[in-house]
Amino acid sequence: MITLNFITQKGKKRLLGNRLFILLKDISLSLLMISAVVGMTMVASQQILAQDFIQITKNTLSIINTEGIETQKIKTINNDLKKINSIQTQYVNWVEWLTNLNNLIYSNKIQIGRLNIDLEGQKVSLNGKAASREDFLDMKTKLEESEMFEEVISPLSNILSANKINFDLEMTLKKTEE
Repeated sequence: MITLNFITQKGKKRLLGNRLFILLKDISLSLLMISAVVGMTMVASQQILAQDFIQITKNTLSIINTEGIETQKIKTINNDLKKINSIQTQYVNWVEWLTNLNNLIYSNKIQIGRLNIDLEGQKVSLNGKAASREDFLDMKTKLEESEMFEEVISPLSNILSANKINFDLEMTLKKTEE
């Protein structure tokens, strides 16, 4: 078998260069195609992720708004309960209190003319008439020993007369424990 070589050395080099060029062109084209496919996949993934992100954000905001509304309702109820508690702690059972006071001062020989109660100042003033000094002093002792008052103030003028005493008393209420 005989090999005929009609191409010159320079032509061989050029042919080899053309083949290398075609090979590089094919590799570049393949890489470009692969890059395009990866790029399209990434763009599609980005769109899907963006939609998922928007949906998650909407759900989160919805939950936050719902919790915010519920939290506000709970705060309103708590505030109402605090107001009710405040009113209840200021409540005084006046019927029971006046009954206890009446039990301390009741006597056929004592007449009450006026009773003033100052809750803010925690003071009670009482005036009236007693048949005798002993009756007045007995009532005053009962008031001093009671659980209702811290202090009972009686002017000296209350005990100057022996009979038919017009008296005035100033009393300080005991602080209630809350």
